[in-house]
Amino acid sequence: MGETLGLDEARAERSARVVPLQSNGESSRRRSCEARGELARPPGRQSERGFALILEIWVLALLSVIAAVMAADVHAGAVEARNRLDLAQARATADAGVALAIEGLLNPDQTARWQADGRPYAVEYDGSPVEVHVTDEGGKIDLNGAPIELIAGLLDEFGVAAGQRSALTQAILRRRSAFAAAALAAAAKRAIEDRFRFRRDVTFTNADKLAFANVSEVRLIPGMTGELYRQLLPYLTTYSQSPTINPLTAPRAILLAIPGISPDDVDAFLAARAQAADQPTPPPLPGAGRYVRIADLRIVTINAQAGFAGPARFERQAVVLASPNLPLDEVRVLEWRLARDPAAADPAAPVAVGPIARN
Repeated sequence: MGETLGLDEARAERSARVVPLQSNGESSRRRSCEARGELARPPGRQSERGFALILEIWVLALLSVIAAVMAADVHAGAVEARNRLDLAQARATADAGVALAIEGLLNPDQTARWQADGRPYAVEYDGSPVEVHVTDEGGKIDLNGAPIELIAGLLDEFGVAAGQRSALTQAILRRRSAFAAAALAAAAKRAIEDRFRFRRDVTFTNADKLAFANVSEVRLIPGMTGELYRQLLPYLTTYSQSPTINPLTAPRAILLAIPGISPDDVDAFLAARAQAADQPTPPPLPGAGRYVRIADLRIVTINAQAGFAGPARFERQAVVLASPNLPLDEVRVLEWRLARDPAAADPAAPVAVGPIARN
């Protein structure tokens, strides 16, 4: 029995050396955790779990950004495709507006015939609206043949200073003289409207001898600014072949440029012209003198703008040889381009509803 007691004491001594003593609080917490089935986790495992959670959040955020970028790119592509489609439709509608204008100008019914005085015509083609302006080139100031005082008067209408006006008119005269000196002696003695003729293919026989073969060449004149050029552009031409202007189609700014004409006379004439549009006898323009001459319609500029409802807008400008006095096969397109200046029409002209409408 003594041996048994000694053995028990030895075991108790070894247990005391191997198992650390715990306080009553630690023992109770351990027993509580063991009762709930929870296992104690090392501190290193807890930090790894937190890092993995942060990594997952970053991955989700990156995927969200990629998805948003892809969705925005797809939307932008759809918008671009829609804009291209709208622009193509606006282009086709504007081109159709030019054709409708030619048809309106050649209408045998004089009461429904379009007027080439710059008034806007609101028409439709295939359900799309298009606004069309038709201006007679004969109602503009010809850079090659108009009296220089008529050009000076037009410069006055746009508030050009006296010094700049004198420099511009003198530069135009010098350019005319330089080209006239290079022409044949016989051509130099003829009147300006005989210097070139329209053939059937609408080419100029002496176009290379003209001081201004195109209106855009006026930008080469020293002292001509970009803003002034844009203001003068709707009122200048090289197609009229005449030193005079047609008072039946000339806009208000050109009529005011005539020397000796007051604004009251011009306004009274325009009012009478609008009332007598279908009358065989046009109203008189007192004081116009040698600067005006009534002539048949021959060459017109057509501006057709389409796409008013959406962001896609297109404006076509065409210079056309078309007249109700010419046979239909004589219609020729002389220029076909994007409109350079939408202000070609007289802003004081009344709005007209065209008789042509297509669905």
